[in-house]
Amino acid sequence: MVTKCLTVSIMNQRVDVVVPVESVPNLIVPPLAVTTGGPEVDWVDMPGGALAFQRHPVVRLPYDPASAAKARRYLRLRPVDLIVLPLLVLTAVPVFVDPEFFPGETFWIWARLAVLILLLISTSTRQRWRPKQDPVTEAGRVVRIPDLPEAVAHEWLRLNPGSVQIVAKGVPIRRFRPEVYVLWAIGCLAGAAGLFAALVLDLVPGSFWLWVTVPALFFAAVVCKLKSQPPGLLLPD
Repeated sequence: MVTKCLTVSIMNQRVDVVVPVESVPNLIVPPLAVTTGGPEVDWVDMPGGALAFQRHPVVRLPYDPASAAKARRYLRLRPVDLIVLPLLVLTAVPVFVDPEFFPGETFWIWARLAVLILLLISTSTRQRWRPKQDPVTEAGRVVRIPDLPEAVAHEWLRLNPGSVQIVAKGVPIRRFRPEVYVLWAIGCLAGAAGLFAALVLDLVPGSFWLWVTVPALFFAAVVCKLKSQPPGLLLPD
């Protein structure tokens, strides 16, 4: 009874697995579900990136049958990026389309609204079906498989000595030292504040892209600050 309780406790503990990109083709994945840790698995080829048009290494992962079905639905929706994102750019920049063909500002208002609704629907649907163990390429050099049972992660480590690392959930993976990310965060925040002030005071001609740049710089500052927070995994040169 004590052994059974201990096993359940270990399975309930979740960690992340980190694999160098160059080691992915030779990765030995144990036949244990990355979701439940159970032996009943259904294998799914998962690309290590969120956007369909980006090239990322593919990791063949064992899911429990129910999670595998959701993962396949999620993968079927990935090509929507190839349609929605170009449409978003086209509606945001009317100069890409002949104004004689689509005259009037009203058309662009409804076109942008329709594309934004399509983007919202596709994104929310994908997130509902996206497995927690969806691989992500980080720092351009490693693939992270999040939220594995700790016992399963140690089996990965045993089968791939020297290639697999186990890290705590959510630990940032850094390419540079924390001080570098702090400087980038300060620069992005200063740029966002300066650009916002210039737009409000009419020091520069306002445009859609300049207004979009302000929250983009602020978001970049937040990301850089989070990257600087200890603890973290610093990749070797």
